[in-house]
Amino acid sequence: MNLAAEKHEGTDVVRMPRRMDAAAADALRSELRDLAGGGSGRLLLDMSAVKFIDSTGLGVIVTAMKAARDRGGRLAMFALPDKVRMLVELTRLHLVFHIYADEAAAMAAQSP
Repeated sequence: MNLAAEKHEGTDVVRMPRRMDAAAADALRSELRDLAGGGSGRLLLDMSAVKFIDSTGLGVIVTAMKAARDRGGRLAMFALPDKVRMLVELTRLHLVFHIYADEAAAMAAQSP
């Protein structure tokens, strides 16, 4: 799996896949860890295309967030579909993740 990632103002904007589940977890975890460790450590995850996410997918995001923090950066998400937002809120991870409505708001918050 190759995640589409673009660099904007020192931040990696990553377009997440339609499915984030156990089948995709290892590849996602590896790619996100590489992105977090290889650059500024600032990651923005575009969740707009995600149609399905399970606990393993959420675990991948937690791992990426830890990798970004270890690098002195941070991870944020934007454009969460309703079903994804509901799962994030149900698991109370909205208290841990930085979540924004759209890319512009997320980029503005990433500025030092």
